[in-house]
Amino acid sequence: MSTERDYYIKEIPAMMEQFDEYCRMAKDVLVRYFDDSKADELIVKTRKEYEKLIPHLPFIGGAENVMTSFLTNSITVLAILRVLEEEGLELREIGKLSYDLVEHESTIETQEGAGDQIFQEGYLSILKHVAKESQLRRYPGDWVLEFVEGDGKTFDYGYNVTECGIFKLFNKLGAEHFVSFICLGDYATARAAGYGFKRTQTLSNGAPMCDFRFTEGGDTPRGWPPDTLEEYKKKY
Repeated sequence: MSTERDYYIKEIPAMMEQFDEYCRMAKDVLVRYFDDSKADELIVKTRKEYEKLIPHLPFIGGAENVMTSFLTNSITVLAILRVLEEEGLELREIGKLSYDLVEHESTIETQEGAGDQIFQEGYLSILKHVAKESQLRRYPGDWVLEFVEGDGKTFDYGYNVTECGIFKLFNKLGAEHFVSFICLGDYATARAAGYGFKRTQTLSNGAPMCDFRFTEGGDTPRGWPPDTLEEYKKKY
């Protein structure tokens, strides 16, 4: 139990360093909406919000669980979305800015051929292991998913998420209205990396699961505006 309580405390220096790097990238997007000084002010507020969110992170295995990074990354985004909400931006405006952030970050991070990595056997082995381990439900705040073999025609592989760590965390924090924005970022990531991505339903929109499907070299629609996406049920 002590190890579980101390995990994020020990990780704080590295997390803050990563967060500050993210904020440097985020400013490129914020200045599209605000002047330079206001963007700096928002980043200062976002850093304070992020520090307040860290203690709320649930332990799901620490470094031994690859999904831990998804949790820590999610509160980075949540921190800035909360600050924007406090600034009085409408929810749809926040959604647009949120998508712009992921789109910009994905463009920076993606190198030529990077999308091929998620179709390599090593990556798929890890994903299958994560799916199998998730069925044990060791940690209440973790994901539960199953790997789906491709049908040889419409997709190469996929996975169905029946419990999402981000969805659970945001609900506990009273931030469930932001979850679908996090989900839409998957489209930006796929487009930047150059692989096909499709999803017809999400937990955040009230469905019983999120059905991820991936196709090597396939097409992916832009995630914003989301109104024509099949998964999109809730209007903002």
